[in-house]
Amino acid sequence: MIMKKLNLLILIIVNSISLFAQDVGISGSFMPSGIPVGSATTCTVTFTNNDVLQIPAGGVWIQINFPPQYTACRAPAGTLMNYFKTFSYDPVNRVWFGYNTDLIPAKNQGFSEGILVFEVTGNDVIGINDATLLDTDFEVLTDKDPSDNQATAGLIVTKADPVEIKSFSGIVKECGKIELTWTTGTEISNDYMELMRSTDGKNFTSAGKIKGTNDKSGSVYMLTDSNDLADGSRYFYMIVQVDNDGTKHSSQLIEIQHDCIYRDPELIIYPNPASQKISISISNLKARDVSAAILNRKGVTVKKISFNSSLQYEMELKDLPSGVYKIQTLDLDKPLISSFVRVK
Repeated sequence: MIMKKLNLLILIIVNSISLFAQDVGISGSFMPSGIPVGSATTCTVTFTNNDVLQIPAGGVWIQINFPPQYTACRAPAGTLMNYFKTFSYDPVNRVWFGYNTDLIPAKNQGFSEGILVFEVTGNDVIGINDATLLDTDFEVLTDKDPSDNQATAGLIVTKADPVEIKSFSGIVKECGKIELTWTTGTEISNDYMELMRSTDGKNFTSAGKIKGTNDKSGSVYMLTDSNDLADGSRYFYMIVQVDNDGTKHSSQLIEIQHDCIYRDPELIIYPNPASQKISISISNLKARDVSAAILNRKGVTVKKISFNSSLQYEMELKDLPSGVYKIQTLDLDKPLISSFVRVK
């Protein structure tokens, strides 16, 4: 993995005029410490007053610089805000800054620590790098105890994985219309998805675009292709998913036969023979739920399945011994039967 480092500086300045040689400390951390592009993490800054002296108003200044690749999503929260009523953001220099507007008690007066909490988003990685490491430096100036003046916390931002297309299928809804449906897994940095169509499986043109939802639990997408579909022609489709940075990822191809005349439904099994799993679909049948039985060569039912006729159903074969099997629908007016061979 190629990694690029950036520096984010959190600076605590103790006012040397109103407070001479105070003993204060600063530390920080990210949780989680590694995120993909577009995700958020929490940056926690911990401030301590280790001395027996109070810190008067205006005695401590805090400044936090975020590089352009990172965004502090909102103003900080946390217990230290009880003493810092004013915390401002300079968008030009990308700096959060503020000072204590209230007196900060001494350690022996019950003040152990104060916390600032920032929500930070990793917007980008640098150049062609797979990941960027954000080294966060914490520093206290005019402090009599240098042992806790500096600390470092790291945040790693990685390129988002391609959006997983979990299923992709199509069905002829009526003459001149093919409906394409696909589902995704977790989506991060998904700008849009483009449906591509071809008549030869090599040369593709766009059949429509749809904006990505970026839903972390995945989404269901649907587009209808009704652009000059010829009767009796076979069409190839694929999905091109485009990230926010322009990176493109292509799905597998599917084939759809576009026939306007009525044809009998057909139970299709692929691949055949098969060793690991098979894909089951029904052509020329309107979308509906279908039940089917898996029969061994003796005609004994070894398994029952249910699926939607408009989608490809994948069935694992690991529990079936080698041999010849039949799949027979159970709830159609005219049962559909097709055979397949399970091999090791």
